[in-house]
Amino acid sequence: MPELQFKSITSDPDWTQITVDGPFNLGVMEVQFKTLKNNKPNAYKNYLAIWEGSGNPWTDKKLRCEAIKCDPDMNKGDWAFTYKLKYQQEYVLGYCVSNDGMDDSAKSGETRAAGLCALAHIPEEGNEVTYEHTSMELIQVRSNSLSVKYNMLPGYDPKSCMNWVGLYAGDVNIYTGEPINAVSVDSSRSSDSVVFNGVPIERGTRYQLAYYMNGWTEEQDKSKLGKTAVACKLVFETE
Repeated sequence: MPELQFKSITSDPDWTQITVDGPFNLGVMEVQFKTLKNNKPNAYKNYLAIWEGSGNPWTDKKLRCEAIKCDPDMNKGDWAFTYKLKYQQEYVLGYCVSNDGMDDSAKSGETRAAGLCALAHIPEEGNEVTYEHTSMELIQVRSNSLSVKYNMLPGYDPKSCMNWVGLYAGDVNIYTGEPINAVSVDSSRSSDSVVFNGVPIERGTRYQLAYYMNGWTEEQDKSKLGKTAVACKLVFETE
């Protein structure tokens, strides 16, 4: 099948992101969050969490969690996160787009923050905060297939968390609309690729790819898919 030309369309934002401001020794951190368009942090049970050390958020217990309560329920805003950091100690602050694992109910070694998709690494006092986020990259588009690379946070296991990717035609709401096709992420690697087969891709059309951090189902009825935990998206147009 012939390969199609495409161009990526930048939207604001294409991924979940946070920034953190100090001072960090007074018990309150100012967190600015920006999630995807149409996300509802309150309704979809988004939360912030903090871990001690440079950290492994996937298995370590959290020091504190705070659910995002927005009124109105907007996809971006500011949050005062209350936790007093110890002097000369590293921390990791993360934004989760679902409440999976929020109560630390997972057993030892299991994922405790399945919806974690944005990180702020808070170093010892005097050093700059650094950030990590998720992303997708389109590899190839053909008339009846496409392949896309995803990049989750290092150490994340997409397969065990029931991750999936949805393909939408046009400017559909990726939280409530029905995808024209969907594939599960069957890899346990935090960075890998997925392939859509048997899906007609038309020229001169805008598409969206959305990466979901939970909600995959093997049922044929795609309305059963969980669509509230979106980590990132990719918008492109075929030529």
